Amino acid sequence: MEGVFCHRGSIINGFADGLQHHWQNCLEGKSMLSPVVSPGEENGYTHSLTEGKWNSLREKYGPAYTKCALLCLEALLDTGFKADEHPPSLIIIASTKGDIDLLSVENAQSREAPFLLSNIGKQLRTYFQRQLDIITLSNACISGNQAILLGADYIKTGRYKHVYAVGVDLMSDFTFYGFKSFKAISSTPCKPFDIQRTGISLGEGAACLRLGSEPQPFEGLQSIAFTTGAVTNDANHISGPSRDGEGLVRAIIKCLELADYTPEAISLHGTGTIFNDEMESIAMSRTGLDKVPAFGLKGIYGHTLGAAGILETNLSLMAMCADAIPGTVGYETSGTSIPLNLSGEKFDIHYNTLMKTTSGFGGGNCVLFFKKIG
Repeated sequence: MEGVFCHRGSIINGFADGLQHHWQNCLEGKSMLSPVVSPGEENGYTHSLTEGKWNSLREKYGPAYTKCALLCLEALLDTGFKADEHPPSLIIIASTKGDIDLLSVENAQSREAPFLLSNIGKQLRTYFQRQLDIITLSNACISGNQAILLGADYIKTGRYKHVYAVGVDLMSDFTFYGFKSFKAISSTPCKPFDIQRTGISLGEGAACLRLGSEPQPFEGLQSIAFTTGAVTNDANHISGPSRDGEGLVRAIIKCLELADYTPEAISLHGTGTIFNDEMESIAMSRTGLDKVPAFGLKGIYGHTLGAAGILETNLSLMAMCADAIPGTVGYETSGTSIPLNLSGEKFDIHYNTLMKTTSGFGGGNCVLFFKKIG
């Protein structure tokens, strides 16, 4: 069986240029969330790309591509993707809603409609003028992590030497008002695991992680291997996680069995909702991980849905390289029944292994394990 190694990462939004710049902003605890104000109501905090950013992408790639395709192109090329790689690489596109803002009454039944997730891959093939190997994966908010896990499986079995896991989602009215109808939008920047948390903040953008079968320092810094992962479903509720964390517990236990080591740091899902953060804290306690140094990044980026797992994994790998635990922006006082080892400020600690968790609508849970090598 082939090994799986993390080579390069990218994050595309309006916050920074290059993964190193994103990582520096995380270390400094900067947040990209800003208020959204509509007449007569408080709409909370989000992050959206500026029209200037969209225009620069259109100038670079052409006006014919949808927003998701533009973000995927930029994310892929920022990690060194080449369409003529030999042997060919696999691209896995992870998204929850894609270009859903293009849905209309007129195109709702069309198989070629631009809002369909499959259309993103078609546009990539058009741009590169090649019959690229592309898989589209949509499984709510675990989509990004699951794309990494699926890509790793393809490498382990020798099907591909390189896989590009690309996550993308937009800040659309469909998504925003959907969460608002659940009363899940925070009126302030989200506060993961804090006693004052009231809901999520949404973000948009894309992220890409290049995986390979040969060791290579991640971003030229430190060689990191993907060791194992697991997906479970707690089958609790279409939008609410299991109250006792059973699905996440089973995924973590499976990874602990397969990896034969206990992670020394944890990158949490941490949406800032009452139920998700409570469920995660219970799951960490049930698996004996509640004292492990942990952090969450949605107070910086908001919840980027299908892009979240890949975006946060990239920054978690940077954290491993730096032997640092980023501050959980928005966190001050523990608001879960079982306090976790969190801090609002970054701190330095040497560690070699990390666990990344994500959970999503429909009861999905995906857990990934990473380990420094060399």
